[in-house]
Amino acid sequence: MAQQAQLKTKFHQWSIYDLLDRNATLEKAYDLMEIYQRKWLRTRKRGGMVASVHDVLQAIISIMPRTMEDMKKEQPNVFGLAVYSQEFFCFTNNEYLASMVNRQAARPILQISGRTVRNCIKKLLEAKILTQKVNFVHTGKNYPEPMHEDPTGRGYFKLVLNKDLLVWGETTEEVLGEAAQSDNLGSPINTDTVPSFPQMYSILDNKDTLKQYKTPAGIVDKASASAELNSLANAGTEQGSKLNLPTVPNHLPINFAPKVFIPTKTTDKEEFFAQQLFEQARVALWGGKNFNTIQEIQAIDFLRSHLRLTRDFVQHFRKQKIDQFKDSAYYKGLAKNPKHQWKILNEWFVSKLPKTELSAVRIVAEAIQKQRENGLKRGYLDKLYAPQFYFISDNWNKALDYSKDDFMKLYTQFSAKNRSLSYYQTVMEHINKSHTATLKALKDGTTPQYAMNVTEKAWRKIRGLIAQAPPEVSQEQKDKLIRKFKDRLQPIFSNQIS
Repeated sequence: MAQQAQLKTKFHQWSIYDLLDRNATLEKAYDLMEIYQRKWLRTRKRGGMVASVHDVLQAIISIMPRTMEDMKKEQPNVFGLAVYSQEFFCFTNNEYLASMVNRQAARPILQISGRTVRNCIKKLLEAKILTQKVNFVHTGKNYPEPMHEDPTGRGYFKLVLNKDLLVWGETTEEVLGEAAQSDNLGSPINTDTVPSFPQMYSILDNKDTLKQYKTPAGIVDKASASAELNSLANAGTEQGSKLNLPTVPNHLPINFAPKVFIPTKTTDKEEFFAQQLFEQARVALWGGKNFNTIQEIQAIDFLRSHLRLTRDFVQHFRKQKIDQFKDSAYYKGLAKNPKHQWKILNEWFVSKLPKTELSAVRIVAEAIQKQRENGLKRGYLDKLYAPQFYFISDNWNKALDYSKDDFMKLYTQFSAKNRSLSYYQTVMEHINKSHTATLKALKDGTTPQYAMNVTEKAWRKIRGLIAQAPPEVSQEQKDKLIRKFKDRLQPIFSNQIS
């Protein structure tokens, strides 16, 4: 903790320009470029790390200190998170990087284009010199905020440099501190005091973040958003303060331990999803209680089995839908044009069906949530079996069956007259997709912030959907949908299983 605090103070007090050892950083980058080039030339005779890639890298390293110094002033929270996670980045675009390289305006033959820059960035990502490229929507600002992140955005993008390449100079205080430490060797370091990751709570619960934002229906102001959160807090919701506060409530089990937000290292996608579902169940059904290693391994294995069986259920559901479509008069009417008929089936209809793997995750996650809701309603949550027994119990199988029924209803078209069910269908589909999108971002992204940004975007959208609810939807139903979103998403950010 002291080391983190020292690091934070260092970057807050001193300029990034002064701290960055540019030459040493470039030397480390060149090592990775050389490794990349050796692999490239095994299958190709030319290309790879050409001169333009070196030029673009030089430009990126030149822009990074300026971006970070501006972040320190304009977006101090973003800067603080970057320092904590050691993710230093720059905001730029292809054209600006090209203009930095093209300083010889009178020599057009030496200039590069935005397309060339894009290819250079791709190679720097492949060489692990850059760890991430994040797109943002066009805002007219030089430095978009996290809420503006969009995979299809056409505005500025963020390029994150590999933290292992960055070489930082030492301050006078650090040099003096090292000299003092040499006289006191063997001082114990407390490795258990790793700070938790509180940003999830600020996204979902901090009213200061609920400033005006645009929705398809118009603008929802801060006052109405705060009033909605107040109604949740004062209504005695099912989850109480258990998931709404970053502190550990007194009523939780004695051995409750908030988990640190650390992305999983497993490459097995099924294992990853099973671990995440276990973490959701650990928080939702057992109040965050810790279990021994054998209990966790057995529970996760059962969840993997349930995921496989649920995938079979989804595949059967898809097959039924496809068979129904093939029997329709519309499909049979296309028989005279087999190519068009095939295209309509495979590129239009099938693309609208639920994805097998992600749908299985959503069904199991909703089953956990249904068990939580029913347990809170009937007061038996504290009497549930331990996880390794619960996931083979009748209670669990009933919850899973109810979740499968709900899944099928989500893909049933309700009539326009039944606005309430249609609305519920829309919001639940968003909650399901938000959950799995965040899980994918956590697994595929290189930083916790990437998953956090996906969650923040989903949170803004659900607030927009709540604001557009038809008159038939009661406030109680709205509150329930928000609770469902929170219950599903918050455990993701406590995902380390010890």
